[in-house]
Amino acid sequence: MEKKIATKKQISRWLAVGLAAVMTVTAAGCGSGSGGSSATEGTTAAAQTAQTSAETTAQAAAGTAETAGQETQAQAAGRVTYEPVFTPSGTAAEKYTEQMDGLIDELFDVFEANGETELLTGYDEPVTVDMMRYYSTSMETGMAGYEEKYGESYSYNRWEDLYKRLFNVDINMSMRPSSDYSTQLSLDMAALDLPDIFIVSSQSDLMALAEEGLLADMSGYIDEYASAQVKANMASDDGAALRETTMDGKIFAIPCATSATNNLSLLWIRSDWLKNLGMEAPTTVDELETVIDAFMTKDPDGNGVDDTWGFAVNSDTSSAFKGLYAAYGSYPNEWHEDANGEIVYGGTTEATKNALAKLAEWYKKGYIDPEYITTSAADANAKVADGTAGMRYYNHSLGKWVETCHESDPNADWICVPLPSATGSPVKSILAPYNVGYIVVNKDFEHPELVFKMLNVIDHIMYNSADYVEWWAYDDEVSWNFSPVGCYGSAFGNLDIYLNVKECYDNGEDTSLLHGGGVAHYRMMHDENDGYRWVKMFGPQDNSAHAIIAQQKDSGNLFWASFTGPNTKLMNDYWTTLMDQKSVIFKSIINGEVSADEGFAQWLDFWDNMHGNEITQEVRDWCAQNAK
Repeated sequence: MEKKIATKKQISRWLAVGLAAVMTVTAAGCGSGSGGSSATEGTTAAAQTAQTSAETTAQAAAGTAETAGQETQAQAAGRVTYEPVFTPSGTAAEKYTEQMDGLIDELFDVFEANGETELLTGYDEPVTVDMMRYYSTSMETGMAGYEEKYGESYSYNRWEDLYKRLFNVDINMSMRPSSDYSTQLSLDMAALDLPDIFIVSSQSDLMALAEEGLLADMSGYIDEYASAQVKANMASDDGAALRETTMDGKIFAIPCATSATNNLSLLWIRSDWLKNLGMEAPTTVDELETVIDAFMTKDPDGNGVDDTWGFAVNSDTSSAFKGLYAAYGSYPNEWHEDANGEIVYGGTTEATKNALAKLAEWYKKGYIDPEYITTSAADANAKVADGTAGMRYYNHSLGKWVETCHESDPNADWICVPLPSATGSPVKSILAPYNVGYIVVNKDFEHPELVFKMLNVIDHIMYNSADYVEWWAYDDEVSWNFSPVGCYGSAFGNLDIYLNVKECYDNGEDTSLLHGGGVAHYRMMHDENDGYRWVKMFGPQDNSAHAIIAQQKDSGNLFWASFTGPNTKLMNDYWTTLMDQKSVIFKSIINGEVSADEGFAQWLDFWDNMHGNEITQEVRDWCAQNAK
C-alpha cells in the first residue's frame, strides 16, 4: 500500500489522539537519567563477547529442531505466534522461558482488551531485516551475565527471540561500540552500505541521511501501526521530539525519546548543614546568597577547618547555574517566546545579562571557585560526593553522588528545594526533547511498519507491564537497552514513575498498584546498598527530586522550548563561531574582566555581525511552518 506524506493537520490529529490516550493509558518512565545508555557512553572492546554469525546460525538451527512441532501458550489460546529459533540455556534457562511465555500471553491479553489485536499480527512469510545499533559499557557487563544465565548474546537475545515469535521476523543485528558509532555510520553512508533499520545517534547525521534521500518517510505509518501508548508518548511533549525528525513536512525518524525532565535543573542542598547553622532553605536569590556565605564562612560541617564551598561549579556555567539563570527568566541555550510572544534566542535577552551580573558579583565575593574554568562536571560532582560542597544546581541524577556523600558521612543529608526566585515570581523552567538516538528505516526496505510493531511492544513493557517489566527492562538495570529499537518514551516518564511510587506509598505501600518503571524503582529504593540515591530521586517525600518536578508541573511552571528543528542554513555556517564567542564573553563577564553592560553589548554586536538576526528569522520561519 502506498503511504502518503503527513500534513500538519494529520500530525495535529495524531497528537490529539495521543493526548486523549494519556487519560486512559497508564504510563511509567523509560528509566532514570543515570540508568540508560547513550551514544556517548564510554565502552571497551566486545568482540570476544558477541557470537559470530556462524555460531548464531548453528544455534538457531538447533533451536528450530528442538522446538519443531511444539505449541506455545499463545498458540494454544488460538493466538498466532511463530516458532522460535532460539533455545535458552545456562543457569536460569527456566526463568527465560517463563518470562517469554508470560509476556507473550500478557501482550495478547492487553492488546485484545484495547482493541488493538491487529498490531500483533505477524507476517505470513518470514521477513529478514538487517539492523544496527550501538552498545555501551554497561551493556557489555549485562550481556556477559545474560550469556551465563540464559545463553543470550549480542547476536541473538530475548528481544530478537520475542520479535521472531510475535511477528515472524528474523533480525540480523550488528552491534557496534558507542565510542565510534557515528564515525562508522559516516563511512557506511559514504559507501551507501546501510542496514534496513538502524539507530542514528545525532540529529545532524539524521538530516544528512534524509537530505541524501536514503531514508523512508515514516509519516504515513503512525495512524495505522502505532499503539495508543506510543501515540500518547508522542503527544506528551506536544510533538517536540517528533519535530526534531521532520524536514519538508516528512518524518524521517522515530525518536528514541526519554524523559525531558531529565535535563531540568534542581537545587540540591545539604539539609544537615542548614540545620547545623539554624537556617531555612532559601526561597529567593538574596536568601540563597546568604546561605552560600554561611556555608563558606561558618563551618557548617563543624570540623573546625575552612574547607567548604557553597556551590559545586563547573566550567559550563550556563549548565552549572541553569537554575540561577531561570530565576531571572533567562534560558541562555534555548529558543523561546518572550513576553511579547516573539521567538528569541535566550542567550541574547536582558534577563541573561542580569543573571550574568549576579554571577559576576558572586565571583568577586569568592563564592565561585576561581578554578571553575578548568573544572569538569565530574570534578564538580566529586565535591558533592566528598562532602566539601553544600549546594549544586543539577538534574535528578545527582542522587548518585549525594549517596556517596551520605555513605562517607551518615549525618550528611541532601534534599531538593524549589528554585529560588530573583524576580518575586515562581521560577519557570524550560523543557526540550531528550533523545538518545533516532530510529530510521532504509528507503529500500519493504516493511517500514515493522518499527512500530516493535515500538508498540517495548512501550507496553516499559509503561504498563507489572509482572514482566523487571526482567525485560531492568534485568541488571540494562536489559531494555538490547531492544533493536529504543522506546518512544513519555516526556514525563520519570515523573510518572514517581507518581506511581507515591501512589503505592500513599496506599500503605500497596505494591499491587505498581506498574512499568514503578515496579523497578520501588525495588531499587529498598535496596540496602543503593536505596538512598533512589529515595532521594524518586521517593514520596516532599523534597525528593521528582517531588519538586511534580510541584513545578502542577503549578504550570514548566514550558517547552520553541525550536527543536535541525540547523538552519545560516546556522550551518555561523552557529559554532557564535557559540564559541558567547562562551568567551560570558566567562569574561563572570570573571570581572568586563562589566555586564559592556560585555553583553559586545556579545550582541558580535551576534548581529555573525547574522544572528537572520538566523532568528530562519528559526521563526521554521516554527511557523512546524507549529504544533
